Amino acid sequence: KDASKQPKAAKTIHYFFAIYRTHLKRLSGAILIHMNWKGLYTRFRRWQISPFEYQPYGNEPHRCNNCGEVFTGHYCPMCSQHTGLGRVDWSSVGRGVMDIWGVGNRSMLFSLWQLLWRPGYFISDYINGKRQISFPPVKMLIIVSIIVMLLGYWTGFLNQDLSKVPNTLYIRDILTWTIKNIGWTMLIVNSFLILPTYATFRYSPRNTAHLLPAGFFIQVFTSTMMLVFAMFKQYGFVLTPIFFYFTYLQLFGYSIWGTLWRLAVSFFEGLLLLSIPLVVIVSLYDHNSPGSIVLVCFKILVIVSIIFLITHFINRWGYRKRNRKRKSSEPAASHSDSLIPHPDGTKPEG
Repeated sequence: KDASKQPKAAKTIHYFFAIYRTHLKRLSGAILIHMNWKGLYTRFRRWQISPFEYQPYGNEPHRCNNCGEVFTGHYCPMCSQHTGLGRVDWSSVGRGVMDIWGVGNRSMLFSLWQLLWRPGYFISDYINGKRQISFPPVKMLIIVSIIVMLLGYWTGFLNQDLSKVPNTLYIRDILTWTIKNIGWTMLIVNSFLILPTYATFRYSPRNTAHLLPAGFFIQVFTSTMMLVFAMFKQYGFVLTPIFFYFTYLQLFGYSIWGTLWRLAVSFFEGLLLLSIPLVVIVSLYDHNSPGSIVLVCFKILVIVSIIFLITHFINRWGYRKRNRKRKSSEPAASHSDSLIPHPDGTKPEG
């Protein structure tokens, strides 16, 4: 069209569009091509594995405002009070209010951010002793469940009409309790994965032979993120298995295929264990004999035990194979090195 007949604003827009089409479009394409994507991914992976850097506080002495001890560092060795705490001011009021919802020290938002981008490494840090990096997990689960419940009733995604659901086997009562206590529901369901995770990932390259208490906190963290994904409705069913996969991949260090089949086996074993209380409830409702209930539960336990044994032998074989490979790659000690005296002055035999 003739540019002379256009208004001034239209001419300006047309001018900038022409500049973008001729110069900026070419420049943006060149930037995307020449960006060092490999370097960015390498820095991201380095941050995932070790994101925390602690700087020394200094050697300046401080007097504790609580017990009067003179010390150097961040915290008093006598009473553990922080160096920077003094008289109460407005910042103290803000911290006190924010600590209620986990936005203060060891922020809950920071912990959720870590769980989103480095879930397995973050959980591994926590179960291996780095407690200060995370908001308390059980407290975080309770707070997130309260927030999800409030948002659910406000937005309506938890307002489910259960009047048409038959109350056979107390299904309606169970669903009502599940919606009102969604946090504990997630934890109870995930607790059936503690034993399968321990049995299936016991000989993993990373966090080998983790104990059952560690499995409890693993499921607490995963339950928290499942609550967060529940707010996305149908997308949560897609995000949850993806989250579990990356969590177990980073946490235990198996390969992609090794993580996938072990995670599938763990879920199958968890479903079998979850079916035991369901079978007991249904059998008691139908007034079945105790012998038949015990027989069905015994069959389920036999199936679970067989799967446990098969995965145990497979994982133990892989563990021994990794150990042999690692020992063969280590340089053998020379004969002169084997004759180095011990600290007590004696020499080894031979």
